[in-house]
Amino acid sequence: MTTRQTIITVASDAQLRTPIFYRRLWLAIRNVPIQRRDWLDELADTFRDFEGRYVYSNGKEYLLPDLDTTFGDDASMRWFGAYMGITDGSPTVRSYRVDRLRILDLYVQIKSPDVARHIRRR
Repeated sequence: MTTRQTIITVASDAQLRTPIFYRRLWLAIRNVPIQRRDWLDELADTFRDFEGRYVYSNGKEYLLPDLDTTFGDDASMRWFGAYMGITDGSPTVRSYRVDRLRILDLYVQIKSPDVARHIRRR
C-alpha cells in the first residue's frame, strides 16, 4: 500500500501582500494559544515533524529556509510581538516581512488546513 505524501503550495509574495490574505493569516496566527517567545520552537518542531513537501504554484520545489536566519538575531521574537500587537490586522512596515509571513502561512497549512483554505478563498 502506497502512502500519499502531503504537498503544500507556498504562498507567493503577491498573495502575502494582499491585505485580505494578510489579515486572515494574522487572525489565524493570533488565535493560536502560544506565547511569543515559544513560537520559534513551535515552528521548528512543526517543520521537523512534517513529512510532506513544499512547492511553488508552478510545481518547483520550495526549500524551507533556516528559521534562525529568517527570524534573525531575534530569539525573543520581538518582530512577532509587533506583528501580533497590531490591533486590526492591517499591515505595517514592521510587520510586512514576506519571508516570515510565508513561514507562518506554511505553519497554518500544516496545523490547520481548513483555516488555510479559508485564508485563500476569494
